Amino acid sequence: MLNKKIAAASAVLFLGLQVGDVTASDMGRAMQLYQRQQYRLALDHFLAAAQSGNPFAQEILGFMHAFGPALYPGVAADSRAALGWFDLAARNGRPVGRYMACAMARRVQHARLAQQHCFDWVAETGHPGPR
Repeated sequence: MLNKKIAAASAVLFLGLQVGDVTASDMGRAMQLYQRQQYRLALDHFLAAAQSGNPFAQEILGFMHAFGPALYPGVAADSRAALGWFDLAARNGRPVGRYMACAMARRVQHARLAQQHCFDWVAETGHPGPR
């Protein structure tokens, strides 16, 4: 019984390390491609890292979708996707993501809803930081 518990714990730890390694390698590869201005190729790696919980990747995806091809050739502009990524990055502790989520909410949603969204953020936490 103890051996089964140890084996199960080892498997979980091993899988956790693999996910962390995949996230780190995706993020590293994404940054290399980004610096070479190969934004379309970088997008897939940022997406993998973001879906694994990397808040910096989530924030970058927000910017890429907010500005689209104007700054990131090959990346479609998508205000709703940008808002979603900024909000997720903010929830994971990225202050710029918080600011951009509020700014994008004003652009994507009705202005009154955006004000409520950003006010709720402050009210939930007691300060204007990430929720």
